[in-house]
Amino acid sequence: MKEKDFSQHGEQKLLKEWFKKHRPKNRFLVDVGAYSTELSNTYRFLKEGWEGILIEPNEEKYWGLMRATKGLKAVVVHGGAGSSAVRLPLYIHTVGGHDSFLKDWGHSELTGETPLVNVWPLTEILRDWGAPSRVDLISIDTEGMDEEIMKCFFKDGKYRATVIVTEAESYKDGKGLFGKYGYRLLAHLGDKVFGNDIFVSMI
Repeated sequence: MKEKDFSQHGEQKLLKEWFKKHRPKNRFLVDVGAYSTELSNTYRFLKEGWEGILIEPNEEKYWGLMRATKGLKAVVVHGGAGSSAVRLPLYIHTVGGHDSFLKDWGHSELTGETPLVNVWPLTEILRDWGAPSRVDLISIDTEGMDEEIMKCFFKDGKYRATVIVTEAESYKDGKGLFGKYGYRLLAHLGDKVFGNDIFVSMI
């Protein structure tokens, strides 16, 4: 029976192949903007026994993840990641998965709903929920916030990820930023502009 691919652009297959060749250290993952089991780069790994932290700002999607991960080794955090501890309005879009903390992130129509959501630096979330200092996989898709979050993550330097999947559109120069911190581009999947970049650590 063919394995179901939960990812959007085939990230799941590529990641599984990579981790077959490069043994994961902790089988620990982090998903920022986890959304649901749909379009997920991490759900298959959780189903196979990995441990992880899923971060989701949309309350409805948070509760959906709570139900979907029941019995799995996952902590689901209702909130967002950013560069400081604040409360920010989450701009809810008519299309699922397009919600953003950026008002002008315009990939679909706004509904007018703007719930306030707690946001913390990613390293604080990892600290509070007991993540190992070396995480095997980070998947991040935050509709425009990826670069801000990762710059803060790298600057803090308290944690490191072996593989990072991130939304290419969110960066001015993703390859340059990740290269500065010892990562190389493994692959770009999906649309040339709107797809995902997969970086692997060279350290």
